[in-house]
Amino acid sequence: MRRRSPSPPPPSPSPPTSSCPPSPPRPRSRAPAPTAQR
Repeated sequence: MRRRSPSPPPPSPSPPTSSCPPSPPRPRSRAPAPTAQR
């Protein structure tokens, strides 16, 4: 085994898809909610 950094890798800037992302990937052409259009 090669000697790797004792500390784990840095956490990604954005949370994993498992968690509730701040802005989920949704179609821009059609608004999912009526309030989003306003």
